[in-house]
Amino acid sequence: AMADYAVFLDWFRAELGCPEDGCGTVLFGGSYGGMLAAWFRIKYPHLSVGALAASAPVDFYPKTGRQQAFWAATMHTYKKYGTDGCD
Repeated sequence: AMADYAVFLDWFRAELGCPEDGCGTVLFGGSYGGMLAAWFRIKYPHLSVGALAASAPVDFYPKTGRQQAFWAATMHTYKKYGTDGCD
């Protein structure tokens, strides 16, 4: 998917007649699309000027413990700031 988008961006910029450093592209995505936006910036930094990766769990890999740490922080926040009915 990212390689296809890279080819498309090159083609589209050529169609618009953009100079090499012109027609800056900002990427947007949420959840899985946000992960793609972030990873696209890493793999093809020359093709975009920025990315907004909303709700993108880009660093949640199995067996790293990060999911458990995130869940613990979330539950701590609910317990500290939530009401009695907040389960």
